[in-house]
Amino acid sequence: MELPRETIPTTTNGEQSLGSVFERLVTASQGTITKRIDLAILEGQEVLTRGAKASFVGALAVLLASMAWAALIAAVVLALTPESTPAVHLALFGATNAVAVVLLAGFVLTLVRPPVPAVGSGTVTGNSSNK
Repeated sequence: MELPRETIPTTTNGEQSLGSVFERLVTASQGTITKRIDLAILEGQEVLTRGAKASFVGALAVLLASMAWAALIAAVVLALTPESTPAVHLALFGATNAVAVVLLAGFVLTLVRPPVPAVGSGTVTGNSSNK
């Protein structure tokens, strides 16, 4: 965006005028800002694309894992109780899934929840003036 040297206005002694220098500075600054904005937009699009792909793959993995779990539990229930009625099969299937959900939720809560300090462990919370 720089003007050719011969078209830049100069003073009588051959130096550039303050106005033309300022104009070139503003033009260069605007070009830099435009380039940075374009770069930020491209980076944002890249982050969104990666996030969308990761979300899709994660959702697909959860769906496939759920289908595999259902097939496994159905096979186990049918193998253990081949002579039972469909109602018993469904009840066992539901009970097995309920137990699995409770165990999984308990495991996740132990990972997420901070440990509770034992009573009398010497750990003081809050005001530390009690020594």
